[in-house]
Amino acid sequence: MSGWLNTDVSIKRCRRGTVYAVNMDAGEPFPLPDASINYIFSEHLFEHLPFPQAVNMLKECHRVLKPHGVIRIATPDLRFLLDLYQHPERPINKRFIEWSARGGAGGGVFPESSVYVISKYHTAWGHKIIYDAESLSELLLENGFDNVYQCEIGKSFHVALKNVERHHVNNETPYEFCELQTMILEATKQ
Repeated sequence: MSGWLNTDVSIKRCRRGTVYAVNMDAGEPFPLPDASINYIFSEHLFEHLPFPQAVNMLKECHRVLKPHGVIRIATPDLRFLLDLYQHPERPINKRFIEWSARGGAGGGVFPESSVYVISKYHTAWGHKIIYDAESLSELLLENGFDNVYQCEIGKSFHVALKNVERHHVNNETPYEFCELQTMILEATKQ
């Protein structure tokens, strides 16, 4: 995206203008000066971090954001998994279970059961922690952010953060499933 410092740890996903972040660790200090960034967008990264690294990432994001800068985090929503387990008969959940069991995103074929699909969701994709809006909001607040609010995919009060999600494009997950599983929170550095 023009005007952004784009990084990715997968050389296969790096597009033109993206920096391949070799050995970049969200648990380490970011190689950026204090108060130097207006916006930070993280898409389907946060759930892959062990808790200490997640806390460090938020602290570093807070440090490098300018006053009134905004962080946007897109991550799986625990409520989606709970709904998948409690209501596998719902049409959208049933389609997700069928798609995932047949090898969708994450590979491997599993029985068409919410239990197997949820297990695959956590382990096959390397997720460490799946948050809900309340737990992630609390974590943002504890690390210096305020004005935390939930957004829909592609929507934001900030023009720079509208339509930035690319998860459905980059990993072959159908858009309806990205929308189903993804929670987005934005928060401000005061």
